[in-house]
Amino acid sequence: MTLCSNGFLCLLLVILSVFGIFLMALAGRDAAPLLYLALRRRSKRENSDNAVYMACVRDKGLIMLRDAPLLRLSDNKRLLLLEDIFLRHERRESLRYTWSNGLLAKGILQVGFKADPEKVNRVLEQYSSFFVENGKLKQSPEEVDGIINAEVLILWDKLSGRSQFREVVDVYAGYLKKRFEQEGLALAYRRAWGPTGIRLVDTLGMTTPFLTLYGLEYGDNKTVSLAHGAIMEYITLGLDERSGLVRHGYNPTLGNLPVGLVGWGRGTGWFLMGLKDTISYLHSYKVYDGQYDALVRSQANLMTRLQRKDGGWGAMLTVASSNYDSSATAMIAGFLAGCMRMGLLPQEHMNVVERAVASLQRLTWPDGTVDRCQGDLIDFNKHSFAFGPHAAAQGTVLSLMNELRVGVA
Repeated sequence: MTLCSNGFLCLLLVILSVFGIFLMALAGRDAAPLLYLALRRRSKRENSDNAVYMACVRDKGLIMLRDAPLLRLSDNKRLLLLEDIFLRHERRESLRYTWSNGLLAKGILQVGFKADPEKVNRVLEQYSSFFVENGKLKQSPEEVDGIINAEVLILWDKLSGRSQFREVVDVYAGYLKKRFEQEGLALAYRRAWGPTGIRLVDTLGMTTPFLTLYGLEYGDNKTVSLAHGAIMEYITLGLDERSGLVRHGYNPTLGNLPVGLVGWGRGTGWFLMGLKDTISYLHSYKVYDGQYDALVRSQANLMTRLQRKDGGWGAMLTVASSNYDSSATAMIAGFLAGCMRMGLLPQEHMNVVERAVASLQRLTWPDGTVDRCQGDLIDFNKHSFAFGPHAAAQGTVLSLMNELRVGVA
C-alpha cells in the first residue's frame, strides 16, 4: 500500500506541498530585495572625477525612468507577495508620474539632452506617455505632486526647439491659478484638506519653479506673481523666527501655527531647490532684481553650519545621529552650487559643495544607483524610516551636477 493509495493522505500531501511552495515564494519575495541591497552596498564605488560620476548616475537614471517605478507609500518589507497580489488596486498609474520621477526626468533632461538627445528623447517619450496622449493630458491634474512634470515638458520643448506640449502645460497652469483663487497666497498640499488646509513646504518646491518658468516663457505675469507671493508667504509663516530653519508646514485653520518638523532635511531641500530654481529662471530671462539675495545668504550660512562631518545633511538637520539623506544632501548642495553660479554667493561655499559631492559618491553603487534616500512620507508627519535607492535622489544628484556644469561644454 503506497502513501497515495489513501485519497485523504494524498490530498493532504498536495496541500502541504502547495503551501510549502507558497511560503518559499513569500519568503523569497521578502528576502530578494533585502539581499540585493546588502550585496550591492558591500561594493564600494571608487571616487572618480565628476564627469565620470555624472555619466554613471545619468545612465542608471535613464534605466530607472524608463521603468518609471511606482512611488511607494509604505515602509513595509514583509509579506510583499501578498501586497503585490491584494493591493494592486492601490498602486494607481498616477504614482508613476508623481514628484519623484518628475525630479528624475528633470535631472536627466538637464545633463543628458545635449550628450545624447536621441536616447533622452526616447526615454522621456516613454515616460510622458503615462500622462500625455496625442498632445493632451490623459486626466486633469488632481494634486500638486505631478506639477514638476509640467516644468519638465516646458524645458523639453525649449531644448528641442518645438512647442509640442503648450496645451498640456496650459492645463497645469490653469489648474494652479484656480487653486490660488480658492486658497490664497499658498496652496494646501491636498485638495481634500480644503481651502484652509495645512500648507507644506513640499508644495512650494514643486510649484514655484513651474509657475515662474511658465510665466516667463509664455508671457503670463500672473503666474510669476503667484510664485513670488507663495515664496514670500512661506518666508513669513514657514520659517522658524529664532533659527531660520524651514518648518514642514503651518495650519491656517489654527492661526498659521507651525505643524510638523522644524529642520526636516528634504523639506529644507524643497524650499531651497524651489527658491534656487525660481531665481535661476528669473536670472536666465534677465528679470531678477535681487529680491531674494538676503535670504539666499542667510540660508547658505545656516546650511554650512549644519553640514555633517561626513559632508552631507541628514533627515533631521539639527540631529547629528540622524540618518544621512542623499536627496536632502543633493538638494541643499544644488542650492549652494546654483547660487554661486549666478553670483549670489561667494566661491568660498565651493568647499561645502565639494564635500557634499564626495559624500554622495561614497554611497553611490558601482552601477550609478544613488543610495540612502529617505522614502516618501507615508502620511503627513509620518516620515519614512526606509533609506535606500530612490528616483528623487537620482534626479537631484543630476541637477546638482548640472549646477556645477559638469559635462557642459
